[in-house]
Amino acid sequence: MNKLLALFVVLLMPIAASAAIDGLGIQSDFCPGGVQGCSALMQVQNNHTGFGDTFPPSGGFSEGSEMDELYVFASAGSLALNITGNLEDNGNFWMIFLDTASGGQNTLSIANEDIHWAVRSLTGTKFDAGFEPDYIIAMNVWDGTLYVDLVNLQTDTKEYLGSIAFGTDGELAGGTVAGTVVGFDNTNSSGVTSDNTRDAAQQMLDAATASKGLEMLINLSAVGLDQSVSSIKLMTLLASNGGYLSNQFLPGIGGGGQKDNLGMAPVDLSSADVAPGNQFAQVTLVQKTASAPDGENIPADSGSATLAATQNNFTQFGDSNSAGEAGSSGSELDALFLSNTAAALQMGITGNLEANGNFYAIFLETGPGGVSVLSVPEGAGPMSGVLTALNGTAFDGGFSPTHVLFVNAGSESSGQFAYVDLFDLRTNTGRYVGKVAVGSGASTLEEGDNPNGLALAFDNSNAVGVTGDAVKTPAENETDAKTADTGLEALIPFADIGLAQTTIRYMVVLTGNKGYFSNQFLPGLGGGYSNLGDPPKDINLLAGLQYGTYTVTGLTYPTFDTVSSVKSQPDGTAARITAVVTWVLADSDEFYIQSGPPGDASGILVRGGAAGLSVGQTATVSGLLGRYFGERVLHAADVVPGAAAQEPEPFVVTNRSLGGAGVGDNPGISGEALGFGANNVGLLMKSCGKVTGMAYDDLGYPFFYMNDGTNLNDGNIFGYTGVRVEMMQWMMAPATDTFVSVTGVSSIYRPETQHNRRLRVRSDADIVTVAP
Repeated sequence: MNKLLALFVVLLMPIAASAAIDGLGIQSDFCPGGVQGCSALMQVQNNHTGFGDTFPPSGGFSEGSEMDELYVFASAGSLALNITGNLEDNGNFWMIFLDTASGGQNTLSIANEDIHWAVRSLTGTKFDAGFEPDYIIAMNVWDGTLYVDLVNLQTDTKEYLGSIAFGTDGELAGGTVAGTVVGFDNTNSSGVTSDNTRDAAQQMLDAATASKGLEMLINLSAVGLDQSVSSIKLMTLLASNGGYLSNQFLPGIGGGGQKDNLGMAPVDLSSADVAPGNQFAQVTLVQKTASAPDGENIPADSGSATLAATQNNFTQFGDSNSAGEAGSSGSELDALFLSNTAAALQMGITGNLEANGNFYAIFLETGPGGVSVLSVPEGAGPMSGVLTALNGTAFDGGFSPTHVLFVNAGSESSGQFAYVDLFDLRTNTGRYVGKVAVGSGASTLEEGDNPNGLALAFDNSNAVGVTGDAVKTPAENETDAKTADTGLEALIPFADIGLAQTTIRYMVVLTGNKGYFSNQFLPGLGGGYSNLGDPPKDINLLAGLQYGTYTVTGLTYPTFDTVSSVKSQPDGTAARITAVVTWVLADSDEFYIQSGPPGDASGILVRGGAAGLSVGQTATVSGLLGRYFGERVLHAADVVPGAAAQEPEPFVVTNRSLGGAGVGDNPGISGEALGFGANNVGLLMKSCGKVTGMAYDDLGYPFFYMNDGTNLNDGNIFGYTGVRVEMMQWMMAPATDTFVSVTGVSSIYRPETQHNRRLRVRSDADIVTVAP
């Protein structure tokens, strides 16, 4: 649990990852805290269906101290920090540790005697690796008043932010830094109890009952941030004024079994024996308008999309007291839920699907290379021809799907089944993934081609949700849509959808078997739309955006020893590799890396993170494996420059050997002059030949062809023989009939879908004239 919390971005954790994929209880699977504000709930239907319808304590004093839930978001130049719980006025402190910049403290060291002893006494406490807080917000209460200090760990200084009376709200008074707005209600009597026999899951349910405590808006600049901030790391704890640590941390420490108070500081929070997992959360800051802070109704004010951590442990600092059938007679799309595991997209769609050839078409954009207008070959996609019937349909600007998943229902002698097809719009290739019995609770697909284990379950018994009443408002339709709780649940491996970025764009539409468009889209069209009718359609002409955005969270990047071992993985694999930089393309923010001994050398293009790199330097790249215009590529999430290294020598080959044959997921040369020998796309290579002609591409970059006598022909419009050599824009091509030796990175280019050889030259020095 805590490991997942440390990787938290939008969701507390990918809840649905542990739920059965059965098509039942979708709302509770994805939103255990309720649908309101749930970040897994991406879209709710807001239109009727045209494809047919089926039917305290006593005041400000607290007898104990606890921390139940932590909510974090950004709002109008401020950082919102909301904590449910209560704080005893006996010298106990709530402390919020914030990691907002580089250069913080992984082991706490505070010398300034002006800083309250409760904070200084924690000196020597060690945090988990990757957490180096820069600030501490320290709070205590006395005689009905909350007092707040801000400690800067980088400068070893303190600012008194001020105080505020219980049960009131507004700007802190009497402090040296203006602008912090707080509401504090100390009457919480719910949340966790002192019962240590309840497990972590039960404690979290208890914690979710608390709704009162602290609501704080602190200026971003006060904690070293500005409007560009997208994420922070943070941790909260409860301690006495003498440095005695409770067992109340957020993220909680009870995931590996209930923990007693940790005792006198310092402690080593990085030790699994002291606090299992990571005691910090990494939070993507949802931009949200904050309501007036009053310390009440905190979950509703915050929204669960901003939930950073929930308490999973009891307190020892004292406790405050206190249907339908398997078939469907109609089709509709009610709500879409998304979350993810480390290797797959988790999806839930509430609704129902008539077994008459209707389709759920789920369009996903998972990286570059997608299409803005559908154009697939005849015979592509499901046997009904639904995909080819959609040819010519244009998507909203900003949405270029790379994949489409089709689901339809049908009857056989043995029962009703859901059928699944997946199509890659980048390569115009697809496959029938398999079928599963409707309403069976099973999710294992049978009889199809499913190498990565895509799982899907479909319960088609929904009889609620949106209705056929055309006069209902969008708000009324959304209320109806939220009543549906059954439908489709799927686990879609990233390897199947070629994940190349952490942002997935999506659109779901209900169609007939020949692509006839209903009025059921997610995101919804809004009230009042009738069925859109026969394809093709220009989605751009519809009001609003007919696509949404989901951010993948919690990815880890396993370390690979060589580039070849990375390239042996399927698209969508997250990987980390350290290798030597062989070329930096600063203008396009790309670079090539290469690793391995001569017998196992391999190279790959990296997109992103090129700034500051130089040839011959090592770089550690963390990213997602995919492809870019046919070539395998690592889409960088993080690049760490390394030390200088030995630039690899190029491999000397004939023209025919450039590119090489395809192997696994790594394309080689195709067409008339098929790949020959080992795949070497991405490697530094050298070849030679006579220049047979030159030209410029559409962007003004020069290229020429050289022929070593093998007379290769890639079908170029000029009729030049040999291999294509591409240069940088400022370079001059050698004269025709000149014999040259050329060093460059072996690559491929794709006129239409044929993979052709190309050698990409880095500088003038890479072209050596041998003879005129």
